[in-house]
Amino acid sequence: ELESVDIDLEDEERPSHCLSCLSGQVEVILYMSAFAIIGSSARVYLGRIFGYDCEFPPPQEDYVSLFSTCVTSTGMTDQRGGALFIDLPANMLGSFFMGLVTPLYDDIPVLSWLKADHRLQEYPTMHLSLRTALCGSLTTFASWNTQMIMMIVGRQGVLGPQVVQALFGYLIGVACAVGSMQFGRHLGMILYKWRNGSSLSKSAANAVVGATFGASLDEDEESDTVDTNGFSTTNSNSFSPFRSEEPKSTNTESAAGLPCRIMDVIIHGKYSPLIFTALLLSLFLVGDFKMNSTFHKDMWICALFAPPGTLLRWRLSLVNGKWGRDSELLKYFPFGTFFANILACVISASVAATMYIIDRDSNANSVNTTRTAILMFLLKGLKSGFAGNLSTVSTFAKEIVLLSEKRTVGPAYFYAFVTVFSCCLMSLAFYLPISGDYS
Repeated sequence: ELESVDIDLEDEERPSHCLSCLSGQVEVILYMSAFAIIGSSARVYLGRIFGYDCEFPPPQEDYVSLFSTCVTSTGMTDQRGGALFIDLPANMLGSFFMGLVTPLYDDIPVLSWLKADHRLQEYPTMHLSLRTALCGSLTTFASWNTQMIMMIVGRQGVLGPQVVQALFGYLIGVACAVGSMQFGRHLGMILYKWRNGSSLSKSAANAVVGATFGASLDEDEESDTVDTNGFSTTNSNSFSPFRSEEPKSTNTESAAGLPCRIMDVIIHGKYSPLIFTALLLSLFLVGDFKMNSTFHKDMWICALFAPPGTLLRWRLSLVNGKWGRDSELLKYFPFGTFFANILACVISASVAATMYIIDRDSNANSVNTTRTAILMFLLKGLKSGFAGNLSTVSTFAKEIVLLSEKRTVGPAYFYAFVTVFSCCLMSLAFYLPISGDYS
């Protein structure tokens, strides 16, 4: 019965017994910080490539300018098309990756593009960091919502208020994120079959059919069991990177030649994310202090603000599944992600309004002091780094998909609508007074 079915939308964001010790917690923080910096940096790069540079060309061309293409819009200039917001490509890519590491059924390992007995399949810290830090930081609800708010108000934009475009921006953002998430899950199934040469089992086929058509190949479905904490333990549609208590096959991968082994170590090495993050930060620092690049200055300050936002979102996710369990509509509601997105949206909108006031006053008085420059520098880091990483679209899309795969889709639509509406309303409540625009 429905009452006996439970869902843990954020199992992967819950510490497991293997991460409870101090060394395990330190390892989680290091990996999540590294992936947070990688994800947030990729988001900014994608924003520049797909539209930002077309409206706001950099003072001097750099390696990013070579790849610029005008697809998205900020909604602030005379270029129309703000419904395709700047962070749309990053949100789609992050949601796609989230789907790739969220298999359709339990037979598929977390990293579906690798062999089932690959060493990283039994490394939960990496799985947790990929989903929570990389996918969560690559996507941003706060920056997306802030652009829609600024378009609705219209004070900063050349075209004035763009309410209809902003509403379509919300619809397009949700639809593209959910679609990308589903595409990633389906591609993960294909990659798993290709890498492991196995066909779908009957239970796996039931899971795929149930996720697609809301039905099972069997007439009778086994009910999930619920543990003492109230979370599902045997749901065939549920997924957790910590679900495997018994080690899988210990067979090593077949010899694939020295070049393939070297590439595997470089890409899938245990310390590869940490090394890549160090190189990325070095690039930002060199670009700032040696090349005097404003872009690289903004990048490394955003990188410093990124890990705290990601870690706070991870801790807030522990609230998921603990409230509203007596309500049919709220028993699956992911309050942790909901609060993280609202808090991030309020911070981002408030910072955007503050930056608008500072920039307006500086231009009016023709004064741009060092103190003002430093303040704007820090506010950019707070907005793009902390608030951008505190919010997430990939987890939001995953929760909508998992909720919709239950016997009723009502909670999924309710969660999506309440999140978007609340973020919009709360952001307006802070943006308007701070910016001084009550019209």
